[in-house]
Amino acid sequence: IPYRVPGALDLTLSASNVFVVDDASEYGKGLADGVKDALGDLVKDTDEVQQKQTDFSATVTKVAASNADALFYGGYYAEAAILAKQLRQQGWKGTIVVGDGVKDDGYIKAAGSAAEGTVMTCPCLPPEKAPEFQAAFKAAYGSDPATYSAEGYDAANVFLAAIAAGKTSLADV
Repeated sequence: IPYRVPGALDLTLSASNVFVVDDASEYGKGLADGVKDALGDLVKDTDEVQQKQTDFSATVTKVAASNADALFYGGYYAEAAILAKQLRQQGWKGTIVVGDGVKDDGYIKAAGSAAEGTVMTCPCLPPEKAPEFQAAFKAAYGSDPATYSAEGYDAANVFLAAIAAGKTSLADV
């Protein structure tokens, strides 16, 4: 499964049997559907869980039975952490791949060692690619920037520049 992170790294997973799980949210289901479409026949099985769910034993059993060597989770970090822990506790050794909804310190804290090796995808700017922005943000607000702080900053500046230039219609902006 080739995946290109612009300006960051090339990552190729040697997965031939992928299990896809989503959290039934618009975000999670949409992301998982996109992965299923992109991977086609590599997806051997799927499952849906719910937000705020804490027992993933049925999903863990399905993942193990599928012989999947990779799992894609479309959803948020709270459930992803519990799912990762339960998968690892049952001995599943595959690669866990998640989207930007899991890009939160809460995932690592809650999953503990089960988070090790998780591949997180995000169309966001990695902090190491813009250290000056990270430092300026921390100096201004007393905390590290969040996942989309740099993109939000850029978007706000586009709108502020349009306003300063007297743009008043959507088409002009």
